[in-house]
Amino acid sequence: MTDLYGSVFQSVLYPGWESAIRRRPTLSHLKRLDRTQWCSLDELCALQTSELRKLIAHAWRHVPHYRARFEQAGLAPHDLKTLEDLQKLPLLTREQAVTEQAARQSRVPPLPSIAKSTSGTTGSPLTFAYDCGSEYWRQAIKLRGYGWAGYGLGDRSLHFWGSPPSDPPPLAAKLKVSVDRAIRREHFADCTDRSDAALREVVREIRALRPSVIVCYAQAGVALARHVNENKSRDWDDIPVITAAEGLFPTDRATLAEAFGKG
Repeated sequence: MTDLYGSVFQSVLYPGWESAIRRRPTLSHLKRLDRTQWCSLDELCALQTSELRKLIAHAWRHVPHYRARFEQAGLAPHDLKTLEDLQKLPLLTREQAVTEQAARQSRVPPLPSIAKSTSGTTGSPLTFAYDCGSEYWRQAIKLRGYGWAGYGLGDRSLHFWGSPPSDPPPLAAKLKVSVDRAIRREHFADCTDRSDAALREVVREIRALRPSVIVCYAQAGVALARHVNENKSRDWDDIPVITAAEGLFPTDRATLAEAFGKG
């Protein structure tokens, strides 16, 4: 349940910062997502088809990789009229994604400005980039998904997430992140170390923080829940758990429910 601070953050602080000061369209995107999720199937298909045509036209005109792939497949933008026509598009292989990174970038704005990479567990990290417009949509989609799970902006949260960066950020950047997380009431704990000592520390943080929600990778959350159950550490009311990226077996769900409740 959202408390007074969460209500003020959702209705005043975050909109004032995100929309009025930074002039980001995140919240307007969120409103559109909240509205269109109730559209009929025909309305959704029409919307998706319209957006698909815009994307394909842009890729054809301004992205060398896709222009070449379309031509090799004997396709042009007017050949792709419905969602079913997506099957005509050539698949992007991992090798192409790695070797043709520059050719897959648009030659006109909006240009990629945010770089990311995969962990490289297959032996070859995949580097990719996207523009700020995509980031605003990504944040809006994340907020909608969190909202479905009952997690509201400004709620006290524990993120049992990835490891700290190998290269410590500059002091100014570190301070900025710390202030931002404090205002959002987001607390982060490293999920890569799952030793008994590390998990005991996370349990201590849960007891001290009393979060309204826990956000985690599924198997990291299950490991924490198993530790809680085996050590009979639970002394808290139900805490909703939002998992991401990995699937859960029925036994995993039971383990999480025992440690954190069915919320």
